[in-house]
Amino acid sequence: MRKTLLAMAAVGCLSATTSYAAQWSNTEVHLQYGDLTSVIDGEEYSTTIITLQHASGWKFGDNFFFVDHSSANGGTEFYGEWYPGFSSNKILGIEYGGLLKDVSFVMGVNAAPDVDVLKYLPGINLSWNIDGFAFLNTMITSYIDSTKNDFFKEEDGFMFDVSWKYPFDIGNQSFDIQGHAEYISKRDYEERDGEAKAWILAQPQFRWNAGKTLFQEDNLFYLGIEYQYFKNKLGSEEKDNVAQFLAVWVL
Repeated sequence: MRKTLLAMAAVGCLSATTSYAAQWSNTEVHLQYGDLTSVIDGEEYSTTIITLQHASGWKFGDNFFFVDHSSANGGTEFYGEWYPGFSSNKILGIEYGGLLKDVSFVMGVNAAPDVDVLKYLPGINLSWNIDGFAFLNTMITSYIDSTKNDFFKEEDGFMFDVSWKYPFDIGNQSFDIQGHAEYISKRDYEERDGEAKAWILAQPQFRWNAGKTLFQEDNLFYLGIEYQYFKNKLGSEEKDNVAQFLAVWVL
């Protein structure tokens, strides 16, 4: 499973460097720190998360992935998601007009290698033309289980996700609010009694363009907070409702 996670990152990075993927790209390293709830014992632990995040556009669509490394209570773990998208606008030349900008087919992958959990998320992504937003997307996918660990193996479900970025200025200072919110349906466990409860996860970030102010270089370094609301965290009865310190370096 660690090989799966590394392959996700490698393929995502490779797509950003090919001739097909030269339209645009953005790669960031995030540092987050805050008290998050453990689904094992329900206790809160100081948690440090380092994230490599990448988004890019290419000839036939776009590409997004992230890999998290989190440290809490003496333990560490990896987690990653990858969403390659294939644009009907770019491939078929369809012009939607109005509020709808594009419709893409998405083939998502979610991997938690430390517990041998693997999900596939085929579906569609709708991109919207909304004044003021750098982007606004809604994604609807299946949530297909391919987990090898019998304890975590589940029936299939579905996901609904909204992602956005809204930049704005206050005086001569630049900010943005970006992030995503997702709903994943409940699933019964296949090899044991019980169910993974439907969850809601929202992770908006409030970011100050600190590099523009401190170093006179735009889109270099950001400071802010990431607020995490996680109801029925990972299908359990636990919940996060916390603001985390956030620092972002743009590579």
